[in-house]
Amino acid sequence: MSVALLAARCCDTDWRLRQANTQRRGLTLTREQMLEAQEMFRTANKVTRPEKALILGFIAGSRDNPCPHLGNVVTIKLSEDPETLQPSEGAGLVPMVAETHFQMNYSTGEWKRIKKFSRRDGVPT
Repeated sequence: MSVALLAARCCDTDWRLRQANTQRRGLTLTREQMLEAQEMFRTANKVTRPEKALILGFIAGSRDNPCPHLGNVVTIKLSEDPETLQPSEGAGLVPMVAETHFQMNYSTGEWKRIKKFSRRDGVPT
C-alpha cells in the first residue's frame, strides 16, 4: 500500500475538511495544467479519486499537506504496466514492471513524475 494511500486513509477526515477549504479558495488550473493532468490521468490505472483530487489541488497551488506527520514529500502511484526492455545491445529481452509515480514536495511546491522499473518476478533492478 502506498504512503499516499495510507495518508489518505489515516487523515481522511482532515483531508476532506482541507479539500472543502481549498474549493472555497477557488484554486484553478491553467489550460496547460489541465491538459497535462488529463494526459497523466488518461494512462493512470492505480490512482484513486481522492488521490487525483490531491494531485490536482497541488498543481493548482494548494500546499495543505493532508498528513504532515508523514513528511513534506508525498508520492502517489499513478500506474503500473508490464514492459519488455532490452538492457544492452545483444542482450535478451527482460520482462519488467514499470511504475509511474507522482511526487509532490510540500516544502518547495515542486512536483515531478518518476518512473521505476522492477523485474516481473519481483526482483528490483
